[in-house]
Amino acid sequence: MRRFSKSRVLPPLAFGEDRAIHAADPYQAAAAARVLGGVEVYEPAFTEAPFQHKIATLSFNGLELNAAASSPMRLGIRTPKQCYLLMPFYGDTALQIGARQYQWGAAGRALLLSDCFYRFGTAQTRSVLIARIDSDRLKNTISRMLGETNSEERNLGDEEVQILDLQTGSMNFMSVFRHLCAYINSPGVSRIFLEKIGLDDWFYRQLACWLKPEIVHGGEPDHFRERSTAGTIDAVCDAIRNSLDRPLTKSEMEEIGGLSARGLQYAFQRKFGCSPMEWQRRERLYVARERLSREAENIGVLELSLDLGFSSPSRFAAYYKGLFGESPKETKTRRRRPA
Repeated sequence: MRRFSKSRVLPPLAFGEDRAIHAADPYQAAAAARVLGGVEVYEPAFTEAPFQHKIATLSFNGLELNAAASSPMRLGIRTPKQCYLLMPFYGDTALQIGARQYQWGAAGRALLLSDCFYRFGTAQTRSVLIARIDSDRLKNTISRMLGETNSEERNLGDEEVQILDLQTGSMNFMSVFRHLCAYINSPGVSRIFLEKIGLDDWFYRQLACWLKPEIVHGGEPDHFRERSTAGTIDAVCDAIRNSLDRPLTKSEMEEIGGLSARGLQYAFQRKFGCSPMEWQRRERLYVARERLSREAENIGVLELSLDLGFSSPSRFAAYYKGLFGESPKETKTRRRRPA
């Protein structure tokens, strides 16, 4: 077995370190990297130095995430008719796409590639998050968040390459996506659980805000405020109550209510004094209290929290105590006491 010096230790992956595929052979690394597109060049930049590469892949609800890290290398990949987000976590990369060269890295830039036929470049020792994006879903998400009625007219941009600053206004998107990957790395988190809590929807909404800062910083048009009627909000509330197996995502609520992200927020604040996600959580906590109080139902706190779509039992217990002034276990204990 070849031993590598400590100076050649790769930076950590964005996620999936425990299930990564490692390779010291460029051909093996290229085979593992085929999930990134049509690999034509995948080789060490310096033949005298040992080559290292590792990659982890995760797919859920149609979102494909790849975390890769390598020693300095040259690469050439074809990705026609596809859309990718290239998010740097460590190191820098120089890519040649058409007649232009793009420098991107952890110091300040990410890239969004749309129908990029071929990219060739060199990379320093690096760690990157590469997400295969459904461009139609991204356009739909942007349109819903802006309150547009026709996403078919939405354009992600005229260029095949968009340069995205990691710091945009008050938002640091490096921190945003590190948080997402840290969540994926949490102990006990499975693909099924990520699907249930809608982490894919969260990803697309963050990317939408990155591409269109007016979603966060723009004002809400008057006609969207006028459309926030009681009937519209009632439809969203009914859908929340009828979806106890998993929480609704914000995108689903906006689609049901026919409102933009800000319009939905305004409407719930005006009617209930809280955000739609807070109202949904409160409704699920009421259901939890009802189930814990039933004499005939013997369910554990862990099972109940997962059944109702909470991200962890500890968060469920904290929210529960904050609303009812006692823990879930205390509710169960009180139920068992003789009258």
